Amino acid sequence: MRRLVVLHTNDIHGRTDAIARIATLVERASTSTEDPVLYVDAGDVEDRTDRLSNLTKGIAIHRLLGVAGCRAAAVGNGTVIYYGPGPLVEQSAAGGYPQLAANLQRAGYVVAGAKASVLLDVDGIDVGLIGLTPADWRDIYASMDLDVPEGLPLVRENAAALRRRGADVVILLSHLGIERDRELAAELDNEISLVIGAHSHTL
Repeated sequence: MRRLVVLHTNDIHGRTDAIARIATLVERASTSTEDPVLYVDAGDVEDRTDRLSNLTKGIAIHRLLGVAGCRAAAVGNGTVIYYGPGPLVEQSAAGGYPQLAANLQRAGYVVAGAKASVLLDVDGIDVGLIGLTPADWRDIYASMDLDVPEGLPLVRENAAALRRRGADVVILLSHLGIERDRELAAELDNEISLVIGAHSHTL
């Protein structure tokens, strides 16, 4: 049986020095094993307090993360709260990877620049990824005509669809915080393989 090595980061908040270290670690991990290696991020790559990130609305930071080897990222709260959902399109293009947020919707559809889920071929292993963004600021989202519905049924729906498409593994990239992550892990025990969490900055 082959082993899938999953590397993950979260809440980088525009720290470009950290991305340089991440790139080195991803390269080292990829060259030190024959097992497939997947690197993903669980959200808040960008941050308004970092000059490069703020001037580019996070686009430059996503470009750097893509160069570091990231294959997918959850949509955190940083971009949408400060700039609206518009920059997600350019961020995803710059990074070269999908940004995932099944529960960031407008008129019943996931917003432009984001996807609910993605199926990746990681050296012959089909990995399904689903993303969730936090719903902590519903009034701000509502002012932008955005809906943030409950994540559990969306994860179930997307997990089932990914399995039907042939996913060997289904991973949730959650930017909800550790308490909700633990609840989801218990509720989805037989439906997903792994929860990668963020937002609460829990080590």
